[in-house]
Amino acid sequence: MTILLFTLGCGGVEDSGVPDRTLPGDDPMDTGITTITPTVVPAVWLNEVMPQNDSTWQTADGRLPAWAEIRNASEQTVSRDALTLNDAPLTWVDDGDQLAPGEIAMVELADGDANDPLTLAWHGTAIDSLDPGDPGPDYTWARFDALYPGDASGFALTGQPTPGYDNGSAPPSGSPDELFFEDYSRFDITLPQASWDALQIDPYTPMPATLGYERVFLPVTVHLKGVLGSLRTLDGKSSFSIDLNAARPGGTLRGQKKVKLNNMVQDPSGVHESLTYGLFRAAGLWAPRVGYAQVYVNGEYWGVYTNIEAEDDVFLDRNFGEHGGNLYEGAYGVDFYVGEETSFECDECAFPDDRSDITAVATVLDGEPTDEALAVLDTLVDMDGFRTVMAVEAVALHWDGYTTANNYRIYDDPGQGRFEIIPWGTDQTWIDEYYSPWSGYGRLLTFCIANPTCEAAYEDRLVEVADLAESLDLPARMRHLLALYDDDIVADPRVEWQLSTHQSYLSTTLANLQAGPQRVRDEVAAH
Repeated sequence: MTILLFTLGCGGVEDSGVPDRTLPGDDPMDTGITTITPTVVPAVWLNEVMPQNDSTWQTADGRLPAWAEIRNASEQTVSRDALTLNDAPLTWVDDGDQLAPGEIAMVELADGDANDPLTLAWHGTAIDSLDPGDPGPDYTWARFDALYPGDASGFALTGQPTPGYDNGSAPPSGSPDELFFEDYSRFDITLPQASWDALQIDPYTPMPATLGYERVFLPVTVHLKGVLGSLRTLDGKSSFSIDLNAARPGGTLRGQKKVKLNNMVQDPSGVHESLTYGLFRAAGLWAPRVGYAQVYVNGEYWGVYTNIEAEDDVFLDRNFGEHGGNLYEGAYGVDFYVGEETSFECDECAFPDDRSDITAVATVLDGEPTDEALAVLDTLVDMDGFRTVMAVEAVALHWDGYTTANNYRIYDDPGQGRFEIIPWGTDQTWIDEYYSPWSGYGRLLTFCIANPTCEAAYEDRLVEVADLAESLDLPARMRHLLALYDDDIVADPRVEWQLSTHQSYLSTTLANLQAGPQRVRDEVAAH
């Protein structure tokens, strides 16, 4: 007896399901049996592959496995049982027997195989492959329409995963952490009642919570952030400091151990932090990256926040390589004074009990600002970088930074053996019309201005930064930011200011962005 089976040439349902072999249970030596080879190989692809999933997609039981997407790019329905990965059945995330035309479905990858070469087969015939290697946490290999139209031959490595969704037309550039700060994100913070009550009593002690981002929900600790003008209780629009490492050792979110969500209560414009830190970075300085986020707390929408990069060991590694020095926080008049070294809070300290680095700088500043003293100071502080920091503060009207010894970080970089100044607290920039580049009283600034050589170099840097700010077209950047979130700021349920105040701040900010560079050049020329 001869068994005859047929496959459809195009469209419709894959009707045979018969691999390139004899029918199960039959004797292959029986000449009365006909073997059938499927003749229409469907275009089924590995659409996206995530070899190391730290924070991109989570199973229902809370695991973070390596994963891949399988895409049926053909016009025929394909049996899932006909597909294998490295000769093993696929571990499908959802239920179902078939892949419909155009459907994208996710599969889990075995941990031991996630970085090994992958071969997708249909009825035992290899139809796609990828050798993912070890691209790093949260990087994904993906296909994009603009790069590979109708082609199953190539991948692009990107830091923007889209588990379960179409990849889009072109790969976004940047690492997972870079794209984390470029996106307009949503964060969901869940505070148990015990944590809520404790934070109302002591806002600065970290308490257990859950952070939701994209398709993951991670255990974290949370405390409120801010002091004086920016601190708000949970009855208002609180700022949040979120630690992913404390509750899940080694845990990260797109490469970050901490998430800082600023409430912008001192910046009714909503653009100051992004614009100013961006100018610092454009000037070649180490400054936090800034994104924007909608924040929900216990399911309630709390409004628009800035997502500020934490200045922690991850920040130091990214900017300085393998770190190993002391990172100090300066605030509210803390400066380089002999006998007041412990006034600096040590945030990331390799040598927490050794403040001799601060003492050495303070000792020089206690002396006369001679050229010889300046040469010694330059071995202790990167004075060229410091002058750039001061120039950006002047152009951005950042009265709340090191200019007034009020909001800044200093890092004793072991690679150079001297301090670098790291900016902080830029929410009140671009609004003070009475700021002068020579009006500050941070000790390093007054010492530099008192030395003709250092002052001349500072004035040159002021002009250079003014030219840079003008070339960046910051007004256009401001308009771009407003297009992202301005409607949400206006509708923010916990905002403390009126719409008229928001518009007034925007008008003042825009005027200073437009006039600021020339103002600084004029002040240097007249000084």
